[in-house]
Amino acid sequence: MPQKRQAPCPSAQRKKPNSTGSCERGEMRLEKAVSVGALALAFFLAVAGKPVSADPLGLNDYAALFEKYPDRITPGLKNDTTLTLPDGVKIVRREDNYVGFDPKGGVGCLVAGFIEIDALSRHCPQLMDEDQTARFAAQRTRLLGFYAQNAYPPVSAERARAVYEAVIAGRMNNKTSCATSLVDNARMFLPGLLDPRELEKNLSVPRLPVRHPCL
Repeated sequence: MPQKRQAPCPSAQRKKPNSTGSCERGEMRLEKAVSVGALALAFFLAVAGKPVSADPLGLNDYAALFEKYPDRITPGLKNDTTLTLPDGVKIVRREDNYVGFDPKGGVGCLVAGFIEIDALSRHCPQLMDEDQTARFAAQRTRLLGFYAQNAYPPVSAERARAVYEAVIAGRMNNKTSCATSLVDNARMFLPGLLDPRELEKNLSVPRLPVRHPCL
């Protein structure tokens, strides 16, 4: 006899798990995919057409870090040298270019994602509703505060916000389409940026904010 097919789970309401728990597990996988996808998209948007060595706000003085920790520098290939900081972040220097790698995930990539979504939302205000806009602002304040405290050398939150706004202004100078398809696609990535629990998890360990890899 043909097996009875299970009814689809409601899209707007979480269904109590049945004997297999397939509905709940499926939605959990979707939530995780959206969060990861948001940061992945942010990374590709942020680095497109820009030097991969630059952190999104340009506040880290990598040369000064190499001078501060000469005993933590190791030679690499092709004239590369790598500095491993006490917080575990690695900075690779090749000539005058620097790339940072964080084993816990690059906070700089998250900042880059906020920049891209923020710039788009200011050009296309229909991207977020009033509640989402307020939540985004709160998340942005928390993120920039972490960035300011953990940059090298540390800067004030006001300084970090001023640089952030300057970067946003540069994005706003570029012509951006507010086509429904573009806005809808960007809206898909909001859950990963608006979840305060996810942000606190990502910022739970103080460390230098670098771009790679995306959280």
